[in-house]
Amino acid sequence: MENLSIVKGQSAWKLMVDVYCVDHDGNVLDAALTSIMAALKTLKLPATSINEADNVVSIVPGAAAA
Repeated sequence: MENLSIVKGQSAWKLMVDVYCVDHDGNVLDAALTSIMAALKTLKLPATSINEADNVVSIVPGAAAA
């Protein structure tokens, strides 16, 4: 969870995942969970900057977070 933190204790990224299973034959839920975990493992969040004056978090165009 700390990897999602923008400012510790103040702001963080919120990730939402929706999975719709059209057919439940086999282990579709296992496959869906595996896909979600693979996507989250390779997720690259953008770099951010914080305007201290008004507490606004902005995405830095073209920069990736470390």
